Amino acid sequence: MEQISVRAKLVNKLLIVAVVILISFIISLQIAGVNFEQQTMMAIFIFALATSGALFYLHQTLDVLAAKLDLVESSLPYLKDNDQYGFDKLNQDAYPAFFRSVSDLFTIEVEEPEPDKLDIARLKALDVCQGNVMMADADCNITYVNTSVTAMLQKNETALRALLPNFNVATLVGTNVDVFHQNPSHQRSLLQSLRQSYSTKLELGDLTFSLIASPLFDEKGERLGTVVEWEDISDRLAAEKIAEDIANANQRTTSALDVCQANVMMADADYNIIYVNEAVKVMLSNNEQQLRTVLPNFNVANLIGTNIDTFHVNPAHQRTMLDNLKSTYKTNLELAGFTFGLIATPVFNDDGERLGTVVEWEDKTERLAAEKIAEDIANANQRTTSALDVCQANVMMADADLNIIYINGAVKAMLRSREKQLQELLPNFNVDNLIGTCVDDFHKNPAHQRGMLENLKSVYKTDLELGEMTFGLIATPVINDNGERLGTVVEWEDKTERLAAEKIAAEIANAN
Repeated sequence: MEQISVRAKLVNKLLIVAVVILISFIISLQIAGVNFEQQTMMAIFIFALATSGALFYLHQTLDVLAAKLDLVESSLPYLKDNDQYGFDKLNQDAYPAFFRSVSDLFTIEVEEPEPDKLDIARLKALDVCQGNVMMADADCNITYVNTSVTAMLQKNETALRALLPNFNVATLVGTNVDVFHQNPSHQRSLLQSLRQSYSTKLELGDLTFSLIASPLFDEKGERLGTVVEWEDISDRLAAEKIAEDIANANQRTTSALDVCQANVMMADADYNIIYVNEAVKVMLSNNEQQLRTVLPNFNVANLIGTNIDTFHVNPAHQRTMLDNLKSTYKTNLELAGFTFGLIATPVFNDDGERLGTVVEWEDKTERLAAEKIAEDIANANQRTTSALDVCQANVMMADADLNIIYINGAVKAMLRSREKQLQELLPNFNVDNLIGTCVDDFHKNPAHQRGMLENLKSVYKTDLELGEMTFGLIATPVINDNGERLGTVVEWEDKTERLAAEKIAAEIANAN
């Protein structure tokens, strides 16, 4: 059955009311004994007309309300089914305010979740996020801490209590952020005037926290509180400090190595060259051309980054040896006619991990050549000395300063046979202590002898008379290939007895 509108019901009710009033009025007149004459009928007509006018006015007024009620009643099914599309097709002219209100309700109901559920969802999201989040209200009272910041503060709780005896992570919510600061008024003033995110560091003993404080406002711009993101940067700062100290120490070491005279090279754990100091650069630069005869690509300027394998004929052998190196190792590297002395020292960190190798270089080429020459000379001298030791001639050698450096067995025996007589003239004379003494000790006028010997260019013969003794001396200068005077060889002959015999023989001959 078709539903009757509110407006139709209202018209029906008004008609019934009008009829009831009119009939009631007529019945009342009859009961009162009023005759229905012409004047009475006129009064009834006027009453009926006034009543109809009043009812018509009432109908006009109620008709507007009835139209609105009709619209509300028509919208109820659409509201019940949350059918905004069907609702929008209704005639909105009768009750625009109702449509605006209901349309807003549709928007809130469809697009916006309930505020309390939204807040719960947001807090749940913060609880599982990895960021350390804390919230405080407008009075800086802590209202929320997420799981991550709770774990971080619990980890440092003992250390924090050393500075904040009443600190308790379990009771943080409800406490004031002032407890974290030595100057709360400064922090409070800063937070209350905050209009955008602010980053700072909070140092508590050995702990350092990075804080990002962001103000929270409502739709009207009224401050609700502050969101604070925490990060414990203590370990990172400590690691950075250690790295900085190591870098500074390395810089000092590098600076010292750069100016030191030792030839130093460093290689990493894979034997790639990572450092060469100035001294080793100069040494290798001086030998660069000759080294290229066996290492065509050798370039001192490009040494950094190259591998030390390039220096070795058998890199695998060298690698194995260096891999197993636990202490300093010395060796020689022969390359392109050069001989380099190498001292390889492994470098380990505190955990025993191998970091690389420090190699000290020495160009031994010239020194070894000089040592070879010296060795050859020494061998020749040794042969000469051995020969002189067993020869019958009395041989003595002195250096360029006329200090005795050698006496053979024959001269030692000769002088020992005259030692007592010589000591009468030279009290300090001692055959066993001759080495190291000066030949000046044998002469009354050393300056004359010294001048004569220093200018000696060839063999010089003379006699040395000491008391009743006469020694024949043959002095021969020793000069090297450069014309430099090295010393003097002196051959001795004790002529004392021979000259005495010759003197007696001469006297006998003269007597005859």
